[in-house]
Amino acid sequence: MDYDVLKEISKKHLGNLEILADHLGIGKSALSNWASNGVPQKYHLKILNLLKPDENDRNKLFGLSPLQVFFRSRGKDKSKDDEFLKRVKDFSRIYMNLHEVRDLNSSDLVYLNNDLNVNQVAKWVSRFLKISDDQPVSLSKIYEKLLNENIVVNFISLKDHNLYSNMYTSSSLKEAAFTIKKANQYHIFIDSDVSIHSASFHMIHEITHILCDHNEDMINDEIENFCDSVASQILYPENYLKDLYSIYFEKKELNNELYSKIKETTNQYCEEFTCSPAGIAIALKKIYPNKKDYEIFKVLFSLSKYYVGSIRSMVFKDVDFKSANSLSQFLSSSVVNRDYCHFYRSIYNWIIEERISYRVLSIILNIDVLEAKEVLSILYSQKLENGKPDYEF
Repeated sequence: MDYDVLKEISKKHLGNLEILADHLGIGKSALSNWASNGVPQKYHLKILNLLKPDENDRNKLFGLSPLQVFFRSRGKDKSKDDEFLKRVKDFSRIYMNLHEVRDLNSSDLVYLNNDLNVNQVAKWVSRFLKISDDQPVSLSKIYEKLLNENIVVNFISLKDHNLYSNMYTSSSLKEAAFTIKKANQYHIFIDSDVSIHSASFHMIHEITHILCDHNEDMINDEIENFCDSVASQILYPENYLKDLYSIYFEKKELNNELYSKIKETTNQYCEEFTCSPAGIAIALKKIYPNKKDYEIFKVLFSLSKYYVGSIRSMVFKDVDFKSANSLSQFLSSSVVNRDYCHFYRSIYNWIIEERISYRVLSIILNIDVLEAKEVLSILYSQKLENGKPDYEF
């Protein structure tokens, strides 16, 4: 515990450090010793009970990096939704306390000056991902790179885990992803209910937050639009799109042959790079701003309906998160060893390693306490030969 910080926070809460010393029953000589040798650990709990510091002051006292959360969302002021902020912070704090500490692995990570423009930042992000500036990148390539750098990517249903704001009913304003930052650790969470063909976009958006060293107080629509533009430029490079689609802008109307070629070209692009036709259309509108009424855009947006499959529908669509049996079966199955199930694999390991209580499990999975008890009981029964855990639930 830092003496100078303690002095500052004591003044803020009690008036001065001497008043705190009186409450603790210590004299000036003891305070002088603290100034030279630090605050003895035996007083830490008493000091916290007396000062009742908030999270920021507590982090200052112990020299801890504050936990921050960046939301992949727009068009709203979350500071007005205290209940939502508390839910996400509680979830993030529990998750980070349980997760193994793994600092970034990389010498490739260089925090960028926020004065840089979209083109400059896009080049840096491409360099970080080790890809060409004029070549799109696939979801698997992004995921592999982040894994190598110890940047953890989790896919979870934000709705199931109650990690979205009830203030906004429009789907366009709902959260799609967020990043937890603490010290030199980053954990990206992407909504498993969004289309897998938008997952790359959300990942690059979050990487841009990380590389630009944003903090949660900076996040606003301007920053969000900036990160969107970087992601779009990397996934839909201008020259690459021109090579593929310029021929379709020679005429406003399309015949059947051109329609079939657009469909074939777009399907190949979206399958290879896990992108969406809508994303291609939006990027092309920026390249050809005077041709927004051309028929090609109708074709591209009409193709988007075929690219709505989510991670949830691919991996755990049959899991009933409100059923202890269904949830236990899922957590202990081989499915959680797949790339997109890191979060649930972690939970299973925490249970088997006896690192998580039923109360914490109920919070982090947003399930009933009794259901959480049953999940622990079922999984321990699988682990222990006699079917009985070492302690009562």
